[in-house]
Amino acid sequence: MSWRIIFRWPPTPGWTMSSWPRLNGGVRPTASVRRQRAVLGYAEHLGAGAARDDAALEACFSPVEQTELTVTGATYIALARMLRALDVRIDAGLSG
Repeated sequence: MSWRIIFRWPPTPGWTMSSWPRLNGGVRPTASVRRQRAVLGYAEHLGAGAARDDAALEACFSPVEQTELTVTGATYIALARMLRALDVRIDAGLSG
């Protein structure tokens, strides 16, 4: 099975985590793919206030792992917001 069958990137406009099975052509996700989807959905929730799927997160991660995800995500979001508030410009040579 090729990588392209499992993941199609970029997703179509208006995609949501719940529409992924349809976008993947009905391929049944593996446990690692379910974990990745749960993390992406949770990161989307932390960063943009999107709806959170507690059932998916609880099915894939222990309470300790959920706490680690929350602390890690919150740290990156806080750093990004601080840099934006201070109007810090990233050197063009460093950004790609």
